[in-house]
Amino acid sequence: MKQRGASQVELHPISGHRSPAELAVDAAGPIGQGDLDVISRSATSRMFSPAPSTTRPVRTQLRAPSEAASTPRRGTMKAAVFVRAGKIELQERPIPKIGHTDALLRVTTTTICGTDIHILKGEYPVAAGRIVGHEPVGTIAALGAAVTGYEVGQRVIAGAITPCGQCETCLDGKSSQCGGKAIGGWKLGNTIDGCQAEYVRIPDAMANLALVPDNLTDEQVLMCPDIMSTGFGGAESAHVRIGDVVAVFAQGPIGLCATAGARLKGASRIFTIESVASRAEISRKLGAEVVIDFEKEDVVAAIMKLTNGRGVD
Repeated sequence: MKQRGASQVELHPISGHRSPAELAVDAAGPIGQGDLDVISRSATSRMFSPAPSTTRPVRTQLRAPSEAASTPRRGTMKAAVFVRAGKIELQERPIPKIGHTDALLRVTTTTICGTDIHILKGEYPVAAGRIVGHEPVGTIAALGAAVTGYEVGQRVIAGAITPCGQCETCLDGKSSQCGGKAIGGWKLGNTIDGCQAEYVRIPDAMANLALVPDNLTDEQVLMCPDIMSTGFGGAESAHVRIGDVVAVFAQGPIGLCATAGARLKGASRIFTIESVASRAEISRKLGAEVVIDFEKEDVVAAIMKLTNGRGVD
């Protein structure tokens, strides 16, 4: 039992292995007011700092490298399972079976999302027995019969959002609402078992896998499944066009990716709003023309002054 702020969290590792939840405790410190800031800072460090981060992603390399590209030889795996609010347990679970359109990934690297912390604390409801996690980097261990374009043994990532890509909502460009349901595209660790395990089933693999270039490490692409894709998705949803003037509020990891996304979409001027000096510095490197400290000046007034009363697009 570990005391964490005002609440107690029970963690029950099996056979001496340390669970992702325990590693999260060590990495993020006590759950409390600063949780998401700590998580954001560690994620930013991994994304943009050449120095090694003291907060390490949860690694699940429990198999010999020679077996990395093979179909699993045993029927069970270790997985971090939500039991109830305040309790995530490392359990022995069956390796997932896959259907014709699925892929089975051997997870080599994953990490803890702020959403996982909310699940652990009971602030977001998932079913008891659900394997948590939605940010996998791994190797394809098996493919469904209908999957083309991928091969067993390839290194891939899968997005935190895994839509079917075929329903009316997906075809209408609203894949995060897959099936016509609010956040219906978020399945891993929510409505189906997630990736804080040795293996994970990726549904609709052809819509949800991306190959990892050989010259990139797992940690270099670890932010792509959720952090980067969320920030870039914000720029895309805002329909940023060439020449636009854009404001991005907050420059945590997702906000920084939104800034980078706005620049890639062609924004000519980007104003970001951030009070933390280290984040402001990274923001400028990623394309911000001016970083406005909301603790020191009125943001709207500053933007109106910078744009001669025009404002942003």
